[in-house]
Amino acid sequence: MNQCRSVWIGLASTAALLLSACGGGSDSAATGNTTAQATTSTEEAPVTSTTGGTATTETTASVSTSASGEAGPRVTSFTPSGPITATAGQVISGVRISNPGGRCITIPPGATGVVVRDSEIGPCGGNANVLVEGANATIEHNRIVNGNRGVFVHRTGGVKVNRNYLDSFSTGVHPAGKAIELDYLTSGEVDGNVVRGSGYGSDVVGIYESSNMRLTNNNIDVNIIEPTSAGFTMGDSTTGSPGRDNYVAFNVVRQSGGVPAGVFGSNGNTVLEKNCLSAGIQAYN
Repeated sequence: MNQCRSVWIGLASTAALLLSACGGGSDSAATGNTTAQATTSTEEAPVTSTTGGTATTETTASVSTSASGEAGPRVTSFTPSGPITATAGQVISGVRISNPGGRCITIPPGATGVVVRDSEIGPCGGNANVLVEGANATIEHNRIVNGNRGVFVHRTGGVKVNRNYLDSFSTGVHPAGKAIELDYLTSGEVDGNVVRGSGYGSDVVGIYESSNMRLTNNNIDVNIIEPTSAGFTMGDSTTGSPGRDNYVAFNVVRQSGGVPAGVFGSNGNTVLEKNCLSAGIQAYN
């Protein structure tokens, strides 16, 4: 059981952060574990609200966090399928897809409300095993492995990437090479995923220039070979618009290599709290 020690930090009035570091060593990155389990801590954590800079107070609050659930398919029988380009409202369930020459599942713009669940997806080629550009898609309870990216969500909103098992995206060349990537979203969530693998050449989970996002309850245990990449990133930007109203909590990150996970900018109201991060944390505007 890892223990989380926490301290409140404020970033220039735009982000309230409760930063946590895991005690103890990192477990090996097992490839067969499909349970997302956040640590539980009942340590007393200093709490304060700030308007900028760093501050702590003598006031303490008991922190008790727990999140668990099965990641990956809930079925054991799959129907073989070729690559799928989804249409609006389509439910893709219980399939096994491999396509080393290109993407396995594409959800194009205009294909709203697509659900992909309980499937095995990979190995795949192209820019992602699953590409999502249609709004309000749900990608849940899948095993997604062996590709240049796992799930790539681009310029849309309302997308949920929940309780998937993802492994082995070392073939992707930066900025690919991520297990989960969400760019330019108006809203979405990444919850309860289990991410494993070695040789990551990019941020393992990356959320870029997006707002109204939730990154919660994910279990990441990986090796990163790119010196500038992290277990997860929220709010990164090259335009000064990293996003706002984002929430990052209850994630467990064990990583070797790379740089610490964290929040890399906010236009306002971003909260980072109650995470267990073996490599430490980064947080700045």
